[in-house]
Amino acid sequence: MSLSKGEFSRFNLKSKITLLKDNGKILMKKKITNVHEIRLFLLYDFYVEVCFDLHKRKILRAEPFLNSKWLDLYCK
Repeated sequence: MSLSKGEFSRFNLKSKITLLKDNGKILMKKKITNVHEIRLFLLYDFYVEVCFDLHKRKILRAEPFLNSKWLDLYCK
């Protein structure tokens, strides 16, 4: 199975989470505040950024990277 960024974007959050659990590979986590963590996944041939609420233990959003240059932010 394959999926494009555009197709992934059209799914609701619950479906996005299911796709990431079943087919994604977590690459990195970065705590950005005491409450939020950003997680980077590889899904098929594109990257997905997931915003996670640490206190509620809940995913707030999951969106594909539109620009691969944003990956540099994870390295800092």
